[in-house]
Amino acid sequence: MNIDCCWHRTLAYMDELVAPKQCALMAVASVWMVPISYISHVRCYLQLAKLLASHGIAVTLFCTKDDSDRLHAAEPKMCESWKLDGLDLRLRLFYIQQPPELADGENGPERLVTLIRDQEQALKIILTNEAQLGHSRPSCVISDPWLPGVREAASELKLPSWVFIPFSTAYTSTCIYLTDLASKGILNLPTSQLDEESQEMISLPGLPLVRICDIDPTFFKDYVLFEQARRNGPSMQKAEVLLLSTFEELEHRAVRELKKLLQYLARNNNTQMPQIWTIGPTFSFVAKSVRPNVNGFKEGDVQPCLRFLDKQPPSSVVYVAFGNDWNHTPEQVLEIAYGLETSQQPFLCVLHYPRKTEQYPSGDLFQVIPPELINRTKGRGLFVQDWAPQLEILAHPSTGGFITHCGQNSILESISMGIPLLAWPLICDQMINCRSLVDEVEVALEICKGADGSVDRREVERKVRALFHSEEGTTVRQNAQVMRQLAIESVGIKGSTYKNMQALVALIKGLSE
Repeated sequence: MNIDCCWHRTLAYMDELVAPKQCALMAVASVWMVPISYISHVRCYLQLAKLLASHGIAVTLFCTKDDSDRLHAAEPKMCESWKLDGLDLRLRLFYIQQPPELADGENGPERLVTLIRDQEQALKIILTNEAQLGHSRPSCVISDPWLPGVREAASELKLPSWVFIPFSTAYTSTCIYLTDLASKGILNLPTSQLDEESQEMISLPGLPLVRICDIDPTFFKDYVLFEQARRNGPSMQKAEVLLLSTFEELEHRAVRELKKLLQYLARNNNTQMPQIWTIGPTFSFVAKSVRPNVNGFKEGDVQPCLRFLDKQPPSSVVYVAFGNDWNHTPEQVLEIAYGLETSQQPFLCVLHYPRKTEQYPSGDLFQVIPPELINRTKGRGLFVQDWAPQLEILAHPSTGGFITHCGQNSILESISMGIPLLAWPLICDQMINCRSLVDEVEVALEICKGADGSVDRREVERKVRALFHSEEGTTVRQNAQVMRQLAIESVGIKGSTYKNMQALVALIKGLSE
């Protein structure tokens, strides 16, 4: 099958990866996958797309040109590798006007309002125009929680409409539970996370008591995404299938409570409860092994991050990364850098471009971090701007801890490699994820913020030392190893994820018949 990377603009506001027409005729089953135009979601969907394609299903992944460019930047020969692996997998690009970038550190929630609206409109046009044609009608559509409009359009066309949720199960339960309570007038949350009432505690499904201010800001009326977020819970309740990016053993209580919640809501609303399947982790496991004869490699053969890790003691390096889009202030970058220096622990710190200020107008990480600090930590520490191969870093034997924003992709990758976490949540689902990791699963220590929301260098130093040199650090490191083994077993032939994937593939292929 030809999966050459050539693009063709159409009047339906899309570009399409060109493939021979006979592919659609040969395919036993086909799936359209539609993530929101947010790169962490796109990458999560791509992992599942590759997994489904490996089972003989034809998969079309919709994304914007910007998202495609970022995928190709990380893996330039991506399309060629799919072809070599025999995967019937293609990208299909749709055109929307990208809102201007904002330097607010949250990838611009205002941008997401526009992206969600424009993406739903563009995809409704594509879905309506093409799904009515027999040769291009998919077996089912799998869409993002943030795109209920896509599911509505699919349902109108009598297409099975499912949701793949790239969030934790605890967060998913929170979304459905709080939205339902609010719609019935049972719960009135404070207008803002900053209100005094936000310090009160609330009970959520599958979690210990949490502070109201630790739930997603989209539940507060003063947040720009409030109206969009209120659609997500009811839309997920109506879906036929919910696919969870987790594995049963990691969030056993949360999965159980989500099923109970949906069962209760379905009974009260006289509707059908969605089928719920945990299907994570969907990425390929990377073996923990040291490359032999490191000095025998040419300079360009090994990524600089991995060359650095090769020279460090086993389980000694704290890896620092905050996802795909977070930009710290220059002041916060300095606190991280000085905290890592004084911790005396080997470190690999990957940060995106700092926010631009009058003092640092270039937005260059190495204009912010003093050269003398870099010199003092040379050999023990490495600072990297923008990108690093995270899964390979977490799989390296020298990596011993991970300072993370608590995004679900990073959580699954870290836990699957047995790496304990230092939790530093930033936005949206990450606060709930932090509570689950620290209080429920006990594979993380929490990095505590000051009153202004920032973290000072002393807290960074304290928590790094605690992870590697304290009794509580030993506990979370042991728990992370236990969870790693459970993750491996979950994708094994008798595991929960393996069985769920087999059932999912059978269901999709059954639809095509």
